[in-house]
Amino acid sequence: MSDNVRGMRDDYAALTRVIREARPHVVFVQESPLMFRWRARAADLARRSGLVYVCGGGYSGGNVILSSVAARVHESRDYLMPLQKGKHQRGAAIARLSVLGREFYAVGTHLSLWDEEREEQAHLLADEVPDDLPVLLGGDLNETPGGPVTKIFGVRWRDASASRSDPPTYSTVWPHQRLDYLWVDPLITVRDVRVIDSVDARRASDHFPLVAEVELPA
Repeated sequence: MSDNVRGMRDDYAALTRVIREARPHVVFVQESPLMFRWRARAADLARRSGLVYVCGGGYSGGNVILSSVAARVHESRDYLMPLQKGKHQRGAAIARLSVLGREFYAVGTHLSLWDEEREEQAHLLADEVPDDLPVLLGGDLNETPGGPVTKIFGVRWRDASASRSDPPTYSTVWPHQRLDYLWVDPLITVRDVRVIDSVDARRASDHFPLVAEVELPA
């Protein structure tokens, strides 16, 4: 599941209900609080959503990974991209997880609003993610399908929503763009992908959550 929570400034109870009802094993959170008590707030989001905090937050540009108790955490780290003057700090949360003994990398990110910076960040992140295990990558790329970032990521991974008519994920007030993605390793089978459009989802943020059901390779 990938979800831009807009700093958790909207309906927090609705946000936690959306996540809990989706029953995800892994959640990629963007725009988690960066400043005051960000660790406690990330942990509270996990607890209220029936999940556990894995990594990310203030040291990953607001990207957080949450998981169910069924996922085992082997290692995790934060990654910050070069900060350009006058721009927002961007980064990624990266974790090596396993579910039922099947290991994979989970990568959550949120890229720049600016085209040139966003393309550079995509190259940096693609180089940063190891290739010795299957990869699940989720995030708000701030780019519609067919842009430079999707072409860069497409060299290694598959867009889980590519064959599903590009369902809009932004905004919950006027749904007209797909900015949010779940990318999967070619070895991973995508069983289903859906955008959660509900009353709670529209109250929780300005982005709709994106959920994929996948099968990891043995």
